Amino acid sequence: MRVIFFACVVATALGTAYTNSGDYVKLQWHGTTAVADVDAVADTCTSVAVASTNLLRIPYAGAINAADDTNYSLDMRGACMNIGAVGTNFARNQGDNWAATVTHSTFFAATAVGGVYKMPTTAGINCVGAITYHNNADAGGNPSDFGFEGLNNSGDSDCGGSIALNTKQASGIAFTTAAAAPGMGITATIFKAKQHIAMDIVGPFGAATCTTFSGTAGKNALMPLVIPLEEAVATNAPDTEKALAVGTYQCTSFNQDPAVNNGYIWKASMASATTGEFTLQYTRGTATIMTNRNECTMSSVGAQNWVLKFKVNIRGNMENCVRATQEDGTTNQNHWYKILPSWESVGAFPSQIPYPSTGTTTASPAAGLHLSTFFVAFLAVIAMIM
Repeated sequence: MRVIFFACVVATALGTAYTNSGDYVKLQWHGTTAVADVDAVADTCTSVAVASTNLLRIPYAGAINAADDTNYSLDMRGACMNIGAVGTNFARNQGDNWAATVTHSTFFAATAVGGVYKMPTTAGINCVGAITYHNNADAGGNPSDFGFEGLNNSGDSDCGGSIALNTKQASGIAFTTAAAAPGMGITATIFKAKQHIAMDIVGPFGAATCTTFSGTAGKNALMPLVIPLEEAVATNAPDTEKALAVGTYQCTSFNQDPAVNNGYIWKASMASATTGEFTLQYTRGTATIMTNRNECTMSSVGAQNWVLKFKVNIRGNMENCVRATQEDGTTNQNHWYKILPSWESVGAFPSQIPYPSTGTTTASPAAGLHLSTFFVAFLAVIAMIM
């Protein structure tokens, strides 16, 4: 319960505006090129294959507060995605050298209307600065407001499109304010109140201090990642999320065109022999294939397998600044990464390091007593005030 404890303390201290909901969303991006005008099409999802799949934490349990519309600065770890130029693709990957130029940052946000969500963009990278919602009108002059509808219950899915415009309900999500409204077809599946770890992967760094990026300033050096810790059932059965466990892999793809760039895949896994440890493996290039969320083939080129082993320590904190190795586990890559876990991660890590034994053979009279998560959080807040 160590991660839950920390999340409860933070959520209670920050108040109701920063509600710890445990919600996250699966985004499936359809097609390999941008739709020139999402207002001009009726369907971008059922007729176009999925090119990549990723998960994002939903940072708000409710609608964004008006005060945050001009300076959105909440905990965006695991919630913000940087994407590339409008052009033809809206690339989500970081490029071969983690040097992709960022032109838009987006996140998944609830609205004041139940079951309706949007993907606004921000003025700066990493979802910092003024928020813009992309409203437009179709060729017939009908008002169009891009978003997702009907996501009322955990497991519900919807293809993004024009809200309340029946002919364009699956048209896609726009990312600019241009008159032609270019965007992408995206299917969103929402999961509510489910245990997960949300984080940003940051790097690569050029040394073990993890202070100086190897890439160029202003480039994409941050990737969001959500690791489900319990099964989350989807209405569309193939979209069900499985919990991280030994032998169950979680594959996340940021590729724009899998036929061309062969991947950009992160795979989360857990070994049975090492308590508290989980592995993130990044791969791209030759023979990299994303079959589904739980099945992916990593590159056949050793230098294109970057393996990172992180450990959730006894107090729930994670070790940081880890050097990447090749898939053999011994050949070092000259790159270091760190992960920034979200304060609002919810759930206990499935392979916890046990508390040390005192060697006492006589059971304590209080051995069977446990504090509720709420009461532990309550005591922690009282302690901070005093």
